[in-house]
Amino acid sequence: MKNPYIKGTVAGALSIAFYAVVLSLSFMLSENYFNEVFFQNPYIGYICIYGLPIINGIIVLLFLISTSLKDFSKRLLMCALSSFVLLLFVATPIVHIVYEVTQDEVIVSDVEFLLGIILLIYSSIGAIGALLITLFKRKKDLYKRGGAKIFSNGFPHIDDEIVSRAIATIPLETYRNVNGRVSDNNISYLLEQTQVSFPYRLYSLDVEDSVLEKLEHIEKTILHCIYTRSCDGYVREKHIKALLIEDFPEWAIPYIVKVCDEYVVEILQTVYDNLKGKNTEKIKKFCSDNRETFCKSYNRMISYWNEFYRDRCYKFEDYIGRKLFIECFGANRKMTCTKS
Repeated sequence: MKNPYIKGTVAGALSIAFYAVVLSLSFMLSENYFNEVFFQNPYIGYICIYGLPIINGIIVLLFLISTSLKDFSKRLLMCALSSFVLLLFVATPIVHIVYEVTQDEVIVSDVEFLLGIILLIYSSIGAIGALLITLFKRKKDLYKRGGAKIFSNGFPHIDDEIVSRAIATIPLETYRNVNGRVSDNNISYLLEQTQVSFPYRLYSLDVEDSVLEKLEHIEKTILHCIYTRSCDGYVREKHIKALLIEDFPEWAIPYIVKVCDEYVVEILQTVYDNLKGKNTEKIKKFCSDNRETFCKSYNRMISYWNEFYRDRCYKFEDYIGRKLFIECFGANRKMTCTKS
């Protein structure tokens, strides 16, 4: 069951059924206690015994459904609410039990008291466990398929802790619930004699702007680089714009070059508009140092022009991709790029 709504519905139904069975058993074994001591009214007793489990089940259902939300804090809040309701319901009668025992007015049997203790232990484990499992799931997902390290090889010149902090802000959810947050195939370059490698595609949803605003400048730059690999062309365009607005660091060059061998012509135009007339010698050196890979990128750019844009721009000499690769990236006839 990959659909979070189906998982939420099933989990909510199971939760309702389980609590109803356990608490119905408690009611049958402790009818006098619930009616005469705690609730004072059999109708209120029925409402609490059957109503609260249903409410809790609904909260669990909403919590699990909300795993499709970007905001992890909302999921955690749902989990906390669910745990609180269960604790409130189970712990309150146990407090009354303990109070009556300490007053030497033991009015519950050993079976009732034991059942109450079991329920209290269960609710405590459930509440704490639910929070721990939720936190663990987030941590586990971060490290899934490389997790926090999926892009660490893409920033070998930056401290791993900084990279991990930036990656930790990437939503766990993926477009169309794709399994895995990144593609299996990687792109590799050499930058200052150090290998740089990163996934060809990122399937995670875009990071919220409110989250970006709270990050350090270097963390924002890392995320802008990462999201140039997004499977969503609009997201790639958004982050490449943000990356080029300011003076980008040298370690961002591989991401800038790579995003320019793809089919979104608007991205090529954005990069060209931001780089033309500027000193791009570092980019040209990078492309020269990675001659074979750069040639493949050049040929890919030509293929996309021929496939998608030739009707709009018949002469390749006028195509924005060619201008970008020649003027800004240093492509020339001497490179003898062979078709891959």
